[in-house]
Amino acid sequence: PAHLSAGDPRLVQHGAHQATVEFLESWTRRRWGPMAALTALQMGKSVTPVQVKADYAGEGLDDFRIDEVMEQSAAISHVHATLTINGETFHPALRWIFQGQQGDTKIPGHEQGSWKLLWWGSAHMKRDAPAEDEFG
Repeated sequence: PAHLSAGDPRLVQHGAHQATVEFLESWTRRRWGPMAALTALQMGKSVTPVQVKADYAGEGLDDFRIDEVMEQSAAISHVHATLTINGETFHPALRWIFQGQQGDTKIPGHEQGSWKLLWWGSAHMKRDAPAEDEFG
């Protein structure tokens, strides 16, 4: 599995990096629909824009930086980021999974799917993950 850090040109090309940027840019613009579309199916159900708005409406994302992508397997990646939320800085690890339309795990480059955020709630964005990666 790859470990891509800032300065590695492959970092910005990684699908989980691109999905993270899209999720975080949507958050800065308070676009709940695109954020919901980037979340993983939970027990076969999609997260709705109303759910995302209810959780994120009081949380302003002032700034963000993607620090690294750590592949755990072909279909699971952790993206370490630096987020400034309501003036406070946090260093969460966002767990992404490559899923098909039915929520089944797929292999990027070999099967149809897209990167989806597993733990999407704002509380997860305000946790500092250990540098060695909290999910191991």
